[in-house]
Amino acid sequence: MCGIVGILGTHEVAPQLVEALRRLEYRGYDSAGIATVHDGHLDRRRAMGKLVNLSDALVHHPLAGKSGIGHTRWATHGEPSTDNAHPHKSGPVAVVHNGIIENYKELRAEVKSSGLEPATETDTETIALLTHSLMQKGLSPVDAAMTCIDKLEGAFALAFLFDGEEDLMVAARKGSPLAIGHGEGEMFVGSDAIALAPLTPRITYLEEGDRAVLTREGVTIRDEAGRLVVTDRLKDVIITGGENVSSREVEDVLSRHGGVEQVAVVGVPDPYWGESICAVVVPRGSVHADELITHVRTRLAAFKRPRHVLFVAELPLTSNGKVAKDAVRRYARAAV
Repeated sequence: MCGIVGILGTHEVAPQLVEALRRLEYRGYDSAGIATVHDGHLDRRRAMGKLVNLSDALVHHPLAGKSGIGHTRWATHGEPSTDNAHPHKSGPVAVVHNGIIENYKELRAEVKSSGLEPATETDTETIALLTHSLMQKGLSPVDAAMTCIDKLEGAFALAFLFDGEEDLMVAARKGSPLAIGHGEGEMFVGSDAIALAPLTPRITYLEEGDRAVLTREGVTIRDEAGRLVVTDRLKDVIITGGENVSSREVEDVLSRHGGVEQVAVVGVPDPYWGESICAVVVPRGSVHADELITHVRTRLAAFKRPRHVLFVAELPLTSNGKVAKDAVRRYARAAV
């Protein structure tokens, strides 16, 4: 599995990108790289092997900038090499990609007809080339990225960065998980919550086919048909082992158990699963954690069962009487 990180920040992002990638090392990788935009100029650094090699490269050839994307690669198309490492760049666009583009050969032929030549053996470079060619035809960065995404067949999670655009990032997912993090005047992208956990507790999980346009003011998400998505899906989906789990679905099942008075289900960082499911329960009488886990496992898919059950006297509430999920999440992360 590959790892993706993106930051529209308020500080120099190169150290943050490398540190976030380090939290994705559990996925396995053979190379790593980052790209940033600084004073309108898009540049990148890549290295074979472990992240320490990328860190060394950045010591000798620093990358400034408060906007950036990063990636750890596990080779699929093209051998492990610095040239084949992400981010891939063509002219004014850089992209990082998890997944496999099945029709990249056909798209390469289309790109070559516009005069752009591939420099690597990868399917991912085709995404950067195609977006570049569409920008040459007069499309804006966002429109070029969206048009490119429409042409892709296969599985992907993507993050785009553009020359001259220090307050813009485009992200998309189809078949590969991707999360959006919300900060104060900052926005983040990550393959899973564990990469973003130290940066922000506020996460939106893209659903299948979603495309997102990020600025430091926030994010606009549209589905595959172009319909505007309500972005208040914050924290309602947990990505565990690459699977999407609705916290509400698990809550509904647990709330029907006779030993549960009240329950909130949240995701907590997990070094193996990305996130694991944690149920925070106000019990009714005597009930054991194993009993509740079995209750879910016999009614839902096995991957939807809680891996942690915490018992509390009461759940924190907002001013309008709803469960305060942010507070529950902070408690669960500290307790697990």
